[in-house]
Amino acid sequence: MLKHINYKKLVEDAAWLQDELELLKGMISIVPCLDKPLEQESICDMIRKIGVACESFYKPVIKSALEHKGDLHLSITRNFELQNQDKNPEDVIDLLDMIKNARKELLEMMMALQPDDLKRKVYMEEGITTIEEILTDMVLFDRKQLKLIAERTLALDSDHSAYNK
Repeated sequence: MLKHINYKKLVEDAAWLQDELELLKGMISIVPCLDKPLEQESICDMIRKIGVACESFYKPVIKSALEHKGDLHLSITRNFELQNQDKNPEDVIDLLDMIKNARKELLEMMMALQPDDLKRKVYMEEGITTIEEILTDMVLFDRKQLKLIAERTLALDSDHSAYNK
């Protein structure tokens, strides 16, 4: 187990997504998650972005960090939001479960990192960063997506409540 206090907090923050995804499962049945109001992203699109980010960016970086010593030179991009935009899941609950499983695997990989690994440089198409910056970015990205989902859910619930008065 890592003793680095900041890293422990980072892992806890990354694990927080698991709880949030489980809460989303309860709300999905009452929210039209495939609706795209005013040509904006649907709730499902926002959820899918979390999964795409994990599978196409965060997991590959951490997996490479575990498999290779020293700085990482990856032909990978942070523009994961542009990937897989046209795939719509058959079932949003299945999507949430897939993301939870992917995050569980990512958390296990994160726990295998050593504190010194956090400062390792990662050379990517967009420039140079560190593993710690990538993991911090992941937590911030998750929180941003969940905030957008919560705002959309509240707006849809408010619209629904006003309509039923």
